[in-house]
Amino acid sequence: MKSVLVVEDELIIRKGLIRQVPWTEYGCVVKGEASNGRDGIHQIETLRPQIVITDVRMPVMDGLEMIRLTKERYPYRAIVISGYSDYEYVRKALSLSVADYLLKPVDLTQLGCLLRRNVAQLEETERNIPLAVLAATWIREHINDVPTPKQVAETFAVSEDHLSRLVKREYGVTLHEYTTRARLNYAAELLSSSPGMKVYEAGEAAGYPDYKYFHAVFTRYFGVSPTDYRKNAETKKL
Repeated sequence: MKSVLVVEDELIIRKGLIRQVPWTEYGCVVKGEASNGRDGIHQIETLRPQIVITDVRMPVMDGLEMIRLTKERYPYRAIVISGYSDYEYVRKALSLSVADYLLKPVDLTQLGCLLRRNVAQLEETERNIPLAVLAATWIREHINDVPTPKQVAETFAVSEDHLSRLVKREYGVTLHEYTTRARLNYAAELLSSSPGMKVYEAGEAAGYPDYKYFHAVFTRYFGVSPTDYRKNAETKKL
């Protein structure tokens, strides 16, 4: 099942879509909803939906701005719904690589056809991308959840050993090594971009509650201590 996020400020329309569309028939499941683009960004970051259905005009932040701020970092297929047939909305939506554009009132049969098409295209993409690459992408996208090799393997319904061999073939390191590197790079990113965060907090966020162990692993990987890494990063910014 492909995960779906519905972003619509009108409660009746949003709930109507969630309740009336036979999602499972189209190979989908609604994982979340939001009433404006800002909340939509939070849901996209948290849920990592594969399909986002969004209104255009909403308070706080509109749907196209939400797409612009999230599409590159979180690749999903966007279906835009709007009560406005203005060409500028269509043009801007297309420039953001929106998959489809629907006008209100929404024709549920037409929406169903678009869902089938988007699900098929997602599945085709997944078949053409090596499993190791999909797993690596998933690790990076969920790094703040501190994924373990076992969790990654379970996500893709394969054995840990099998996935590790595929990752080794693709990247030259085992699944465990790739996950460790991703976590350490995440810690390094936090040290560089979050000056108010203490060094041990960056380690904890990356899944290293033992500071001494984090210090040793980080130093071995980067060649400098976490503290010196931060100092070097700050110096480069000057």
